[in-house]
Amino acid sequence: KPLCSANVATYNMTVQVVDNPLVSQNARSSMATVVVHVINVNTHTPQFNNTNAIRVSIVEGGMPGEVVARVFAFDDDCLEVLTYSIVGGDTDGDFIIDNATGQISTNNSLDREATSLYVLTVEVSDDAETPKKSTTGVIVDVTDVNDNTPVFSRTGYSATISESTVVGTTVLTVLATDVDAGNNAVISYSIVSGNTGNSFFLNETAGTLSVSSGLDFETTTSYTIIVSATDAGNSSLFSQVPVVVTITDENDNTPIFTKAGFSGQVIENAPPGTFVATVNASDADSGVNALLVYSITAGGNNLFTIDNSTGSIYVATNASLDREATASYRLSVRVSDSAVSGVRSADTSVDITLLDDNDNPPIFSTKDLQVFIPENVMTRTVAKLKFTDADSSPHDVSTFSFVSPPPSSPFAIDKNSGVVTLISPLDREAQDAYVIQVQVTNVNASMLKDTTSITVNVTDVNDNAPVFDTESFYSLRMPEETVPPNTVVLQVNATDADLEGTSASTFDFSITGGNEAGKFAIGSTSGKLTLLSTVNREEFQEFILNVTATDRGSPSLSSQVQVVIIIDDINDVDPVFNRTAYAATIPEDMLVGSSIIELSATEAEATTSTLTYSIALGDTSLFMINS
Repeated sequence: KPLCSANVATYNMTVQVVDNPLVSQNARSSMATVVVHVINVNTHTPQFNNTNAIRVSIVEGGMPGEVVARVFAFDDDCLEVLTYSIVGGDTDGDFIIDNATGQISTNNSLDREATSLYVLTVEVSDDAETPKKSTTGVIVDVTDVNDNTPVFSRTGYSATISESTVVGTTVLTVLATDVDAGNNAVISYSIVSGNTGNSFFLNETAGTLSVSSGLDFETTTSYTIIVSATDAGNSSLFSQVPVVVTITDENDNTPIFTKAGFSGQVIENAPPGTFVATVNASDADSGVNALLVYSITAGGNNLFTIDNSTGSIYVATNASLDREATASYRLSVRVSDSAVSGVRSADTSVDITLLDDNDNPPIFSTKDLQVFIPENVMTRTVAKLKFTDADSSPHDVSTFSFVSPPPSSPFAIDKNSGVVTLISPLDREAQDAYVIQVQVTNVNASMLKDTTSITVNVTDVNDNAPVFDTESFYSLRMPEETVPPNTVVLQVNATDADLEGTSASTFDFSITGGNEAGKFAIGSTSGKLTLLSTVNREEFQEFILNVTATDRGSPSLSSQVQVVIIIDDINDVDPVFNRTAYAATIPEDMLVGSSIIELSATEAEATTSTLTYSIALGDTSLFMINS
């Protein structure tokens, strides 16, 4: 058998040599000691028991030190000591081998996702001075544990779509991967939150997100959908990612005014650029689809302009507003969006009221009135003046007044009502007409005024009796029997201050007293006093006739005068007063006996006796004359 120095390093043998060994008698022999030293010679290479690589599996994530496999080798040399080592396939030192036993263990916790397969090269060597070696392969399959969550391809997804996108349209696809294996890497997708109104559908296997219901930008402008990717492992793991879907606007909304109609007001005569009103509208769209433009499409006679971006309405350049010409305007205003195509618009009305400015004078309703008032009226309304003012309250308030009235004017005017009244009696005979200048003046602007005239014609009333042209009486001296019958002896004259040519100023004369003998007659219209028959002084020394002048007014008025006729002897010469009439004015408290006036008469004939004076007619109880 093979020698092995490890077992017996030296053999000590005694060797006997015998002659004629076949003859046992007298055989001779001799012995010698043979010492055999066994010298080890490395003639064999260690060999692994396995001819093919060993394949083992181990679950990832175990603790270091976990036994993976064991390799066995032999060496036909005697008692060789074999040493095992990993010489390849373990760059990261994830495994360790027991040098003596060939047991392979994990040196680190294995991660299948980092390395799912190891192909280790294990070497065995003998302990010879020049060792012989051989290798074998150990294939380590690292089996999966669900220790990795799915990972999305992006940290977030986003897409922009129009609100008019049809149902079923794919918006985007989410993608997640799982470095695990098998079911641990099978991923299903789901929507966790943010899918308002179930507007989207997510394919759970493909990860495609599609539109599932009608979108409305005006309701929701964007969606932040949380999508989950879940693996199919026993203890499933998941991850989530936000998906932002932005909805773009389509011009699918018409602008809407905030009110059915608008109104504004501005004072007339307002300068160009004066603010009047603002119209407001909104559009549920966005961007240019909600960029509103305002315009005036009708009304206003180009007196107003509108800011096409704000809707503010102003008085237009060169506009002149006159409330009295047009008190209000109705504008048709249109608002349109600024869509590139399919522009939408809406219309409304704006009622503009012009406020009054005090820019119009009061105007008398009637100019140059003619009024007729009887002179015997004590008080009465002469006229009630009215005016118009194109302005409105409070600018239409005015007061009435006379223009430079005389201090003693018989008329007055109520400044508020415009009623002109007679405040003192009129006398046509003193003044038969008055021209009153009246003005009406705006209380807020004295320069705004108007004037008119009232001509008051004083109509005649029979308020004047005929007046004789003598202050006292008529007198004449008539020689007896020398004046033939039917001779006009005296002209009686009278006047009537009433209106000439009327019955009130037409009068008739008559003898109403002192003509009992019927010696005289008077012409009813001529006033001629006629002697009807001769007069004898011895029968009548004088006549004192009462002559009455009666007008034809209704009621009639009359006055009387006395005609003193002295019958002279035919030889007598009448004394003659050196005046035809005398007049004096005295105070009412004049003392009795005071001299009032001195009368003087002369007689043509020098032989005439001394003249004697007497009061022939008048109030002798109050006055006396020195004879």
